[in-house]
Amino acid sequence: MSESLSVVQATNQITGATGTLNSGVSGALSAVGAILFGGGGPVVLGSVAFDGFEVPSTIGWGGAQRLTVHKYPGGARTIDAMGPDDRDLSWSGIFLGFDAVSRARAVDAIRIAGVAVPLVWADFAYTVVVQTFEADYREQGHVPYRLSCVVLVNTTTQQDPAQVDPAQAVASDVFSALGLTTDSSTISALTSAASAVSAAIPTGLILGSSTYTAANVSLRSALSVCGSTQSAADAVLLAQSVAASGTGLISGSGGLTLALAAAQTSAQQVAALGYIGRAVANATIGAS
Repeated sequence: MSESLSVVQATNQITGATGTLNSGVSGALSAVGAILFGGGGPVVLGSVAFDGFEVPSTIGWGGAQRLTVHKYPGGARTIDAMGPDDRDLSWSGIFLGFDAVSRARAVDAIRIAGVAVPLVWADFAYTVVVQTFEADYREQGHVPYRLSCVVLVNTTTQQDPAQVDPAQAVASDVFSALGLTTDSSTISALTSAASAVSAAIPTGLILGSSTYTAANVSLRSALSVCGSTQSAADAVLLAQSVAASGTGLISGSGGLTLALAAAQTSAQQVAALGYIGRAVANATIGAS
């Protein structure tokens, strides 16, 4: 590849990769995943966004239906369906790099805390508790790990819109936004919003209540953080474009790297903003 690449060419590469963002969650995650991980989308557990080799090649999902079987003389039987029983979600990967140990410890801290956290990847969204986290220190910068989570709530499951609680709908949008960004500030803000909204689910979104106020404040904070990050990325991309205005070329691999990273970040944030914006609107409209 030459040392220079035109602004138009660089933009077309990103546009081609992210052109399906407007088609919904599947399109957005496929586009961002193709840019970041060569086809595998990001995995977000609480405040930790798994990156590169940390991302598992597979995560098993599904589960069982809890059944009570009543058997009668003559072979007759009745079966009572007691509801779905989601399987544990387990995977493995490798932390690599100078911060491998600190990143592994961040995941272990979630296990130690024993709190419910969002788990999001592709089109899947759950609230889970980390049951086991095991890591092997082999050398500095190389830490294989294994992780297993118990499902508390499966927010992926589709429901009749007329039966969806407003607070649950807001939480679903927050989890969807979490799956679309790898920006640490946005993930932190969305994780706080997810916790606040989850706290409001048992009682609902009641105007004036402390849980509603906390949820509303955290949602608007996440919206602001996400928007600011997207604006900053756009500014970097614009600066590279201005620098290239004389020749129409982005000079050097450094400039190209900045432009591509900014375009990736901007695409992620725009996709996430759609869900956060809807969450804020639904939190206001759905409040009673």
